[in-house]
Order: sequence, then C-alpha cells, then structure tokens
Amino acid sequence: MKPLSICTTFFSHLKAVNVRYCHWKSNSHLAEALAGQTDLDVLIAQESRGLFETALLKYKFKKLISPPEKQFPGMEDYIGFDKDTGKLIHLHVHYKLIMGQKYIKNHHLPLENIILENLRELNGVFVPIAELELLILIIRANMKLGFSTITKSYIRTATLDYPEDILGEIRLLNQDCCKDILKSQFSALRSLGLKEELFFAFIDDVQNDGLTRKSILAIRSHIFQTLKPYCRYGPVVSRWRAASVGFKKIRYIRKIFPATKKTMATGGKVFALIGSDGSGKSSLNEELVKWMSWKVAVKKYYFGIPKGRIIIKYLSRISQIFNRLAKVNLGRIITTIILKTSKRISAIRWLIIARERLRFYEDSKNIIKSGVVGFADRYPLAEFQSMGSPMDGPRIASEYGTQNKMSIKEENYYSQIGLPTKAFVLRVEIDELLNRIDTTTPEVLQKKVDAIYSVQPSAKVDLVNGQRLPQEVLLDIKQRIWELL
Repeated sequence: MKPLSICTTFFSHLKAVNVRYCHWKSNSHLAEALAGQTDLDVLIAQESRGLFETALLKYKFKKLISPPEKQFPGMEDYIGFDKDTGKLIHLHVHYKLIMGQKYIKNHHLPLENIILENLRELNGVFVPIAELELLILIIRANMKLGFSTITKSYIRTATLDYPEDILGEIRLLNQDCCKDILKSQFSALRSLGLKEELFFAFIDDVQNDGLTRKSILAIRSHIFQTLKPYCRYGPVVSRWRAASVGFKKIRYIRKIFPATKKTMATGGKVFALIGSDGSGKSSLNEELVKWMSWKVAVKKYYFGIPKGRIIIKYLSRISQIFNRLAKVNLGRIITTIILKTSKRISAIRWLIIARERLRFYEDSKNIIKSGVVGFADRYPLAEFQSMGSPMDGPRIASEYGTQNKMSIKEENYYSQIGLPTKAFVLRVEIDELLNRIDTTTPEVLQKKVDAIYSVQPSAKVDLVNGQRLPQEVLLDIKQRIWELL
C-alpha cells in the first residue's frame, strides 16, 4: 500500500529533527496505518516531547479528547489530514507504556527506554526490533484475554480459542527473530520478574499449533501475578472499573449509555452544504459525515422539511385531502371554508417546520461547546427569503401577509437562526443541473439558481465551484474544513 504523503513527510521530519520515537505495536499492519486505514501507535521519549509537539503543530495535527473511559495517563490522540487524498490519519501518542485489559489498562511497564534503544526501520518508520516487539506482544495479548472469554470456554467448548489475528502476528514476528537476540532481550522482562521459560514455551506452542487452555492460563496468570507492582490501581478499583464498563456494554443498557467518540479539543464546528436541486449537496454531506465520523463525534442536521416528525407528515396529508375536496363541486361556501382550512393547516405546518429549524440551530450551538462536529444538509439563508417560495425559509407571509400573527411568529423563529461556522454554497449552472436531474421544471430551477448566485462570500460563507467532478468538489471542501477545525 502506498503511504499517504502526510505520513511520509511527518515521519521523515521526526527523523530529521532527532525525535526519539517508534511505532511500537501492531507493525504487521504498519502499511495499512500509513495508508490511513488503521491507527498509528507512536511511543515518544519524554525528552523529545517538546520537539514532537512542535512537529504536530507544523503539520497541522488536531488534538482530540477521548471519552472518560478511554482516557489514560501518558496517552494523547491527534488526527492529521492528507491534503492530496483527503484522508485522515489517527495518531495514538504514548509517552508511557500503559497496557492491560480493554478500557482498564491497569499496568504501566517501565520499558520505554529499552524499546527506544532497540529499533529498526520499517517503511520509513522506526519500530522496535522484532524480538522485543514479540515479547511485549505476548504480555499485551495475554492481558487482553478477558475473564468472560475464559469462562465461556469452560461452558461452551473444550478448548480456549486464542484470537487468530494475534496468533498470526506472533508467528510473523517469530519468523524475523534471532533466538540469541530474543534471549538477550528478555533481560528487560526478567528485571520485572517474568520467567523466560514460560514465554519461550508459549512461542513454541503457537508456532507448532500446540496451545492448550492450561498453557494459556499458566502464562496469563504468571503475567498478572508478576506485574502486580506495576498496577495503577488496586484490585478493588480495577474490578470496579471493569464492571462499570462491562455494565454499560450490556445490550439494553447501551441505549441509556450510548458509546461516544472522541471530540475536538479546540471545540466543535458546524458546516452546512447549500445548493439547488442536483448540485450534489446531500451526497457530499453524507461523504463528509463518513469521513469525519471515522474518529470524531459527528452530528447530522437536515434543515429541509423534517422527515421524522409525525405531526408534520399528518398535517401535510390533511392539507392534501382538503385540497382534493376543494376540487369537488360542494358549493361555493363549503369550498371556501375548505380552502381556508387547508391554508390554515398549511400555515401551522410551516410554523412547526420553522420551530424545528430553530431547534436544530440551537442544538448545533450546544455541540460546538462539546467538541462535536456538525454537518447540515441545507440551511436557511437570508438571501433566499426574497424568493416567492424561499428555500428553507419563511412561507406563511406569502399567504397571509407580513402582519399576520403566524407570519410574525415564523419570521421571529427565522430571525434567531444565525449562520453555521461555515456555509459552503455550491454554484452549478442551470444547464449542468438540467443534465443531472429531470424532476424540476426549468423555471423553478432557474429561481433557485438565481438565489444561489445571489449569495456573496463572507467570513461565514464560502462559494464552491460545483461544476467539477464530485470527488474534486469533495476534496476541495475537505481541505477548507480542515483549515477551520
């Protein structure tokens, strides 16, 4: 796989300025990580922290805040952006070797300097020598083997199945190991009290498909018992943390405590895509949500007619029924009453829609404070309100006049809706739009195009050439968003 240019230049820079670092684990998947498909786990020497943080600023990495259950001492998260492809990369930055069971990571092993003194270069990135990476992988893998997995093995099967991806990684690393170097490197683990005969027997069992439940439990128990002095919490606290995390993972409890993603350390932003029919705003919006939600908490907003509100759906249907009845010859008086009722129902519907749009805007202000990134499909811009039927704007005044109580209330709702962090207005000529869609009459479409072209750029509005290929437009918008995050 071809590494992203951001990865190539960033790691070359770290080498050039003598940052002591390495990509310390899962190096069998390093190529995928450098291509932006998986995370990069980078161990940084304490004395190189300043240089490393300067490099992060130079290459415009953005800091992320993890949810509380995923926050650990000496660990930070950053995302980077590859301007050539529009892909994100995720850096797990480790200043300490914190490891252990998932969501607990109760052990700090003081092996940072040992690792950073025994490196090799792989795909332009410093990684631990295979012997040392293999020994640490065995510790990590057995610590991660959960109690529930062991319990299920006694209930359901006669054997304890070890994760196949871990077994494959152990075998790959073992192929690159020199036995003599492996034994000499074990001195670091021996200083922690670990026994090499158990480790080497484990490696042989993996290599020869001879793992048994007894041998797995033996090395797992040895690792946990021996490394007790390096625990961050005592047994009561660690079990409580494990139980609380496990409780929140229960099927029905998950609805009460939904999983959260990382958030932007500098605060969230809200971006809106605005364009006429056929401009590609909805598909572009979906791509942007998919792009950012890979690692960051994202919220979607739809400022068109809300599709999920039952009351809006029923009011629309009732209005349609009254309009059909008006076409039936029921007499002038009854027809007049029906038309007035239909118009009233339609006004109530538009008022509810306006209130919903204001609610979305108020919610979008709140997510900014919490570091979430919002993406809005469509948006009520003031430039559209002069249209006979404004795109995502007030409608009641066109039927009742500006002095009507509902008109005034609707206008008040829209007056409270400010602009997002940035609105991207997609400009596409009508001839191109007519080639893309055939569901709108040219006259109606022309009015929308004229409204779009009336919008002028400002601090919160960017104009985007939507005539280009979709992937070109998407990359352009991604680049602009990255500069604003």
